[in-house]
Amino acid sequence: MCGIYCCVSRTGYTELPSSMIELLKRRGPDSYRVEYHELDGWFVTIASSVLSLRDPFVPQPLRKSTSPPSLLSWNGEAWRFSDEYIQGNDSEAVFTALLRCNSDEQVSIVFSKIRGPYACVYLDGPRRKVYFGRDCLGRRSLVKSSNATGDIILASVSSSLTIDHSGWEEVEADGMYVLEFSSHYDQVDAGIFRKIPLQLDGPGEKLPCAINVPYGSLNTALPSSDSDWISSWNPELQSFERVLYESLRIRCRSLHGNPTQPLAVLFSGGIDCSLLISWDL
Repeated sequence: MCGIYCCVSRTGYTELPSSMIELLKRRGPDSYRVEYHELDGWFVTIASSVLSLRDPFVPQPLRKSTSPPSLLSWNGEAWRFSDEYIQGNDSEAVFTALLRCNSDEQVSIVFSKIRGPYACVYLDGPRRKVYFGRDCLGRRSLVKSSNATGDIILASVSSSLTIDHSGWEEVEADGMYVLEFSSHYDQVDAGIFRKIPLQLDGPGEKLPCAINVPYGSLNTALPSSDSDWISSWNPELQSFERVLYESLRIRCRSLHGNPTQPLAVLFSGGIDCSLLISWDL
């Protein structure tokens, strides 16, 4: 769990309220850093806090000293790019992949390949753009707000004590939003955002620039009432056990500390927790 804050303004840099700083640091006790950058009359304030899970430790926001610089605030866990396991720190791997992009289409390919939950804000300095969004299941928080001067604020967590804000709302988990800096706008407004939408992976006509959802269609059919009970030798059950083991392995393979340390499950009462608790890891 990490903390993200980003403010885009036409009037100047933002001083983070102490209440927001405290909330961000609670989410990421290992590191906290703020960056200020001006791009063609647009003022960008980005702050990140980090709760480090994987080696090597990488403070955020990640920065590439281009002109202007590129920055990434990442709250997530990317375990793979498609079928390729990520070695080392995942935020660094995602940032490296994004730095190679020269178009929205290439950015959409990067996010199509990520396997794992995330919310992020990416400042592409040379191309004067900010990308922000969440994975298609919305497994990491990201909210947005605006104030009287037209500034747009993005954050992992809302602060009721933040002054002069019109209220917070959740960033929809329906793609990646894009803000392109332009001298044609006097202030930031929701109408100047573009969206790289989601689309189902598989056969059929495809959009030229979209993020492929890495999941198939949901099962909408129920088995007949005379279906047999699943036995322990059932091939589907054995296949499920292999998938479950692999999903746990990639989540634990690069965590800090002893790889043989105990694994805990925070039980919420759902069938997924019941499976994990009853399974002999």
